[in-house]
Amino acid sequence: MSKGVRGIGGLKNDEKKAQASFDAALQAIEKKDYALGIKKLQEALDYCEDGSELAKKAQEKFNELIKEGQEKLKEADEMVLNGEKEKAKTLLKKIAGDFKGTEVGVEADKKLKELK
Repeated sequence: MSKGVRGIGGLKNDEKKAQASFDAALQAIEKKDYALGIKKLQEALDYCEDGSELAKKAQEKFNELIKEGQEKLKEADEMVLNGEKEKAKTLLKKIAGDFKGTEVGVEADKKLKELK
């Protein structure tokens, strides 16, 4: 495998593809389609040159999404503490789907299993 190939099979340093993926991510996130947004951010990072401005923006946006997911996990915990177990399950299912493949998604799955 050549040094330039990484991840999903795309070539590193393809700023055009990276920008297109980043733009698609922003559109998806605006529509609250976090699963697609995360996927497109990961693609953008895969195509970007490490340390580039676009890579920094994509990583920053990804980190913001993860932080938002962590806040949603806290909301679910509060629902459980307030006796709203079914509401918490619904929220956790959404989080697990929206953040699939991330630590937030794994944590949501874990908490969901604990509630069953």
